[in-house]
Amino acid sequence: LRLTVSVAATPAAPPAALRPARIVEKQRAGASLCFVNHAGGPGPVASFVAAARAAGATLRFVPCVAVFTDAESLAVLERFPGLVLDPAERRRVMDSPDSRQEGVAAAVDQAERMLAIDGVVGVNLSGSACGGAEAESAAIMADVAAGIRASVGG
Repeated sequence: LRLTVSVAATPAAPPAALRPARIVEKQRAGASLCFVNHAGGPGPVASFVAAARAAGATLRFVPCVAVFTDAESLAVLERFPGLVLDPAERRRVMDSPDSRQEGVAAAVDQAERMLAIDGVVGVNLSGSACGGAEAESAAIMADVAAGIRASVGG
């Protein structure tokens, strides 16, 4: 049918050492794309992708990028099972006098680093972005997407 089958991986969930091999099994079952749930930032994602490749995975990866600009949107993300956020990024946004601008910049920075990982073909902007109305959340996500496009020349 030429369908793209996607699966998810949560690298930080126990038993973490078995997660790369599980991706290989999911690939054998037909998956060609893996969404990588929040694992603590680009470093842990790069390690996970490398371990999955070493185990035999050839599929493409799309890691989640945390988008938050206030305490409420951070709390929403922190309720995701198995989620790990970079503590420095959390402080960067939450301690900023302009947390909206800093949240957008942090998400763009994280996306740029994720896209530099071999095997990563895109990113998934994840979270509610803000504690406000859906229109504001959508505007923040649009700002993040525009920043990513500008940084990668697309």
